[in-house]
Amino acid sequence: MSRAATVVVRLAAALAAALAAAGFSPPPADDGTDAVAALAGLRTIPEQSDHARTSTSADVDAFVARCVAASPRLVRGSLATTSQGRDVPWVLVAEPPLPSLAAAAGSGRLTVLVFANIHGGEVEGKEATQALLREFAQGGHAELLERLAIVFVPNLNADGNDAIDRKNRPDQNGPVEGVGQRANGQGLDLNRDCMKLASPEIGGLVAAVNEVDAALVMDLHTTDGSFHGYELTYAAPLHPATEPALLAFGRDQFLPALRTAMAERGYATYDYGDFADANAPEKGWFTFDCRPRFCTNYFGLQNRLTLLSEAYSHEPFAVRIAATREFVLAALHFVAERAAALRALRTAADAAALRLAADATPVPLRGAHEVTRAADPVLVGACRSEKDAVTGLDRVIDIGDARAVAMDAHVSFAGREPALLPPLGYALPGASAEVEALLRSHGLECERLAAPTRGHGERFAITQRKESPRPFQGRTQVELLGTRAPWSGELPAGTLFVPSAQRLARLALLLLDPRGDDGLAAWDLLGTLPGEGGSFAVLAIAARGER
Repeated sequence: MSRAATVVVRLAAALAAALAAAGFSPPPADDGTDAVAALAGLRTIPEQSDHARTSTSADVDAFVARCVAASPRLVRGSLATTSQGRDVPWVLVAEPPLPSLAAAAGSGRLTVLVFANIHGGEVEGKEATQALLREFAQGGHAELLERLAIVFVPNLNADGNDAIDRKNRPDQNGPVEGVGQRANGQGLDLNRDCMKLASPEIGGLVAAVNEVDAALVMDLHTTDGSFHGYELTYAAPLHPATEPALLAFGRDQFLPALRTAMAERGYATYDYGDFADANAPEKGWFTFDCRPRFCTNYFGLQNRLTLLSEAYSHEPFAVRIAATREFVLAALHFVAERAAALRALRTAADAAALRLAADATPVPLRGAHEVTRAADPVLVGACRSEKDAVTGLDRVIDIGDARAVAMDAHVSFAGREPALLPPLGYALPGASAEVEALLRSHGLECERLAAPTRGHGERFAITQRKESPRPFQGRTQVELLGTRAPWSGELPAGTLFVPSAQRLARLALLLLDPRGDDGLAAWDLLGTLPGEGGSFAVLAIAARGER
């Protein structure tokens, strides 16, 4: 079957699935019958409009409310209020029902958090998660809820979502009536905010993930860029500072299993990335940035399995929604079937983090692309353009003509600039309440010293401060050059202390080491030591007390 014919078949299947989910099929045999009747005729905005439109935030809220009202399995809460005053809902799905995220964390079930629409123009996940909520409310997917409690956040970037315009992402293959914008109401790219936590949306997301103690975090996107031959591409955690066993699990078990599962469902998938040279694809395929500002990488540094989903923007809108829905289900089935193994993996990762400082284990501050698979057959796609009748801008449409080209796939990162956690921890003598709140928001353990104490360790003497010529995401980007020097002195009462022996030790290192490319120094969120203008505001402490 040609790829174009496959698309037609999938569109028909997507419509059939939509009709079935809307109540045009026999209800389940269990107690979901009443829920099916209550939700009969409930359709998402794409389903109502022949996939010409996407849902507004008000549409999502109304859809969620109908689903929650129909089934006790679903409990709604609020993740955040945006800068423009919109609510960002989460929905917890569990059987038997659970009243809160904290209850889910203590339920004994593996917890998963799936969020969508972090970029307001990448709407497939928003629509797919609404369809899944309807299915759960109707009594579907009972086998998943035997082992999982699942939190869905369908519309993380509510402000960006509602800035709908046909000129946003104009080359995307629908919906023809337009989508929202990438940035949130503050003008920030939320998928660059995980380290600085400057937005209510990402602050709320991190808080929710921590409260529910998610073992898997899924981030649903839509591609832009390369013309490849896949309906969907994916990634697991990428930063080389991530616990090695977690990196290996994602690379060697999770992603291959998902690729197989999606192939069985009729979808071609591959690692997310782009060609080094679109005109000469054989030069290689490269995945994205490994820095922890990106959610997929950030939550991996919390010892959580993560999964990025990127529906292919040049496939029809209905196919993108269907592929995303199937991908979420495939991931949920994988972790449900391996719940015990994943729980053991996380426990081991937490325990290993506690020993990093004592064992003097180096942790890389940065990463560089490496060849993960040599001469891998990657599908190179082909597209055509057609003009939008209203905007006059070109829309790009996949023509279903893909060919396999052997090339090196650079979809992992080698560690660079290894660093050691200080034997005892980090001291921030002049840290403000805002800095403390930021570190605690990340989930880091920290304390204020009740009394003065002697400290011994190292300081970072700054020899050069390089600033970006213009702000990025509302901040000046900074690179600090310098040398480490012995330090001994008094830590005054009120000094903020962050111990090295904690489960988030890897994240603590990347946040607080001055040489990192995405920590608090890089975002210009910390200055210099009080009274020592030439030293970075964080001391690496080897011992406290008299020596």
